[in-house]
Amino acid sequence: MSKVIDYVWAKRDDMLLFALSLLISLLLFGQLQVGLEPGKEREFEVPLSFSGQSDDITVVQAPRSVKVVASGSQQALDVLDTSKVRAVVDLSSVDPGVRRLRIEVFGPLKSGLTLSPVRSVAELEIEQKLRKEFEVQLLTVGTPPGNFTYDGVTILPPRVEVSGPESNVPRVVSVRAVLDLKNLMPNQSLELELEALGEENKPVPLITLTPPRVQILPAVSIGPSRRNLLVTPVFSGQPAVGYRVSGYDVIPNQISTRGESAEVSRVTTVNTKPIDLSGLRANRRFTIKLVLPPGLEATDGDEVTVSVRVVRD
Repeated sequence: MSKVIDYVWAKRDDMLLFALSLLISLLLFGQLQVGLEPGKEREFEVPLSFSGQSDDITVVQAPRSVKVVASGSQQALDVLDTSKVRAVVDLSSVDPGVRRLRIEVFGPLKSGLTLSPVRSVAELEIEQKLRKEFEVQLLTVGTPPGNFTYDGVTILPPRVEVSGPESNVPRVVSVRAVLDLKNLMPNQSLELELEALGEENKPVPLITLTPPRVQILPAVSIGPSRRNLLVTPVFSGQPAVGYRVSGYDVIPNQISTRGESAEVSRVTTVNTKPIDLSGLRANRRFTIKLVLPPGLEATDGDEVTVSVRVVRD
């Protein structure tokens, strides 16, 4: 027994070295197994953005978001902040038309992940950008509070720029702000959002207004209220056989009126007297009086000009 003990004691350094070698081997094997772990994937959506876009073009149609696949270790996928992942299409030197453009994906640095879009290209419809200036029109609604009355307004700026696709800008008929008279207070300005409107006062999409809002400086006093009313032409009769009305213009298309607050708050439009189109064969301009509601008077005249356009069927 003593010989065994003596042998082990003599070989203690070799045995310790062997144990350390075995431990290191196990650790290296564990790391190798981690390195050989099969790759994991995570799929998510990110908003699509653009870079290098010229101010002379505008994107009419494009995907709002794209699907992105992140590949790597499970640990890296678990800590990935998807809000820091961007999908970008470069619009540098792109001409108007339908274009299929490459999607690039960018993520956090040193994430250890591979990021790629599910679809490598996005189809975009691009148009030339048009610009046009419009005078801001103001539509008033409601009734001034208490004994206050509305005596007109100053709009800053009075004109704004409309920009957008060349197929949409020509559809804009007016730029309007809506003033609720119940919000009026003496010596107080208001900021109002603008909207670009087309036929029948419907908003025109994909339009940018510069600036997007205006400052309103209303005049508030005690006395009769004022209000702008939109003019609606009334027609009677029919054009000659084989002709039809293709359109019309009203100048001015709104008038300023004055009256008691209760009367002013009841109406937003004013009609013309009937315009007789019987037998009409060509374009014609009519000067016609307005039919003002009881209790209201026009402050700048009660006549408008209506230009009627007629074409053959």
